[in-house]
Amino acid sequence: MEFKTGAMEVVEFEGGQRALKASSSSDIIIPLPELLPDRYTIELDVISRAGQGVGASTLHVGGGRERDNTFSELHWGHGGFYLRGGPVQVDLDTKDRERYLGKPASFRILGDGKYLKAYVDEKRLVNVPNALFKRDKAVIVRLEGRDDDKDAVYLTRIRVAESQKTIYDALSADGRWATQGILFDTGKSEVKPESTPTLKQIAAALKEHPELKVEIQGHTDNVGKADANLKLSQARAEAVKSSLTGEYGVSGDQLSAKGYGDTKPSGDNKSAEGRANNRRVELVKQ
Repeated sequence: MEFKTGAMEVVEFEGGQRALKASSSSDIIIPLPELLPDRYTIELDVISRAGQGVGASTLHVGGGRERDNTFSELHWGHGGFYLRGGPVQVDLDTKDRERYLGKPASFRILGDGKYLKAYVDEKRLVNVPNALFKRDKAVIVRLEGRDDDKDAVYLTRIRVAESQKTIYDALSADGRWATQGILFDTGKSEVKPESTPTLKQIAAALKEHPELKVEIQGHTDNVGKADANLKLSQARAEAVKSSLTGEYGVSGDQLSAKGYGDTKPSGDNKSAEGRANNRRVELVKQ
């Protein structure tokens, strides 16, 4: 990360979390090892200004080392979302702006060719088919902070990465998607809290595509008795379904749940790595 302009400092919150604090309109550069790929993800965790006296957005994100209005630039804050520059202009007001005043939020950009999607806290803001985000060896981020604690902007995390195949893409192309990101204690069927990011990802895909119906499959390794593994895998599949419908608002009509125990291994049960790969949850398109 490179400082470009403005007034910024690293601060530490109670509990040890560190953040980059912007107390003026400040620009940082995120250098990349190569050109931004055709499919990419940009994620920023920020804490917006606590007051409403400043009309500027919380952050701006664009490609390259300099702001260039011939290319698309994304602006977001408690007042709304705006797409500026390039061939398309978008203005969206925020209805629940108090939700973001002085509070953390996760802003995410997904690019795929000219397609550009933006999300805040897993809620999709926009899907633009003909944006023009600059492909370069850097990303520029502006934080619109001001010179007091109430109107400072804090950046707690930033990530730029090449996007992998989405859940929907995998289901469309392969008919199935497997994950080891849904976690359980040994011999238990309660979904662990560490599973939240994966469950959010699954829920977002299903809610974005309400026509999609999937079977949630539970799979185990071959350690223990086969009938016990079958029962456990069924309980785990049902627990995932219950989490998606009860906690994340996915329609139950889109989901079924079935456990297969150790009958469909994806790896060799003779090795620890193979057994780990066999302990999985899969979504199978119906």
